[in-house]
Amino acid sequence: MITIKNHQGEYLFRVAGVLRSGDKILFQRNKKGDAWVLPGGRAEVNEPTGNVVVREFLEELGFRVKVSRLFAIIENFNAYGNESLHEFGMECYYNYAVEKHPRMK
Repeated sequence: MITIKNHQGEYLFRVAGVLRSGDKILFQRNKKGDAWVLPGGRAEVNEPTGNVVVREFLEELGFRVKVSRLFAIIENFNAYGNESLHEFGMECYYNYAVEKHPRMK
């Protein structure tokens, strides 16, 4: 995961996807359960951002998706109420679900 921590705080690179159905967009609760976020996660070093979205959607939601294009780049300071967290490079891709993975119900 691309994360840098020091005495000033934490910097992370997160990639997320936008999955839209009509006028609805899919969000999920973060691990703490105190915020709604776009599905995604942290990139590994040398992992293309499109691959991150595909991997995270399969791991977290059981959806196989195809990335169609870059949607937005977002920078967050004090993300999730954490005063020392700087989240950058959150590249959102517009995605569409191809199929639900058979092992997921």
